Amino acid sequence: RLQEDEAAASPKHPREVMDPREAAQAIFAPMARAMQKYLRTTRQQPYHSMESIISHLQFCITHNMTPKAFLERYLTPGPTL
Repeated sequence: RLQEDEAAASPKHPREVMDPREAAQAIFAPMARAMQKYLRTTRQQPYHSMESIISHLQFCITHNMTPKAFLERYLTPGPTL
């Protein structure tokens, strides 16, 4: 704990706080390809734009939700035939 306080006060480690939108974009970038592939495979892609996914991720970050809470929207089973 003491080391964290020292690191926060140290000029070598400035702490920049990202806003939720920036954080969502930074998190989404590495997972975008896999997410799009999953949505295409499960035929959900027409229902979720890149912007809607980033907005949902931003909402989850803002409200300190778990990764599972973010994914639940996309993991719900579709209609059975």
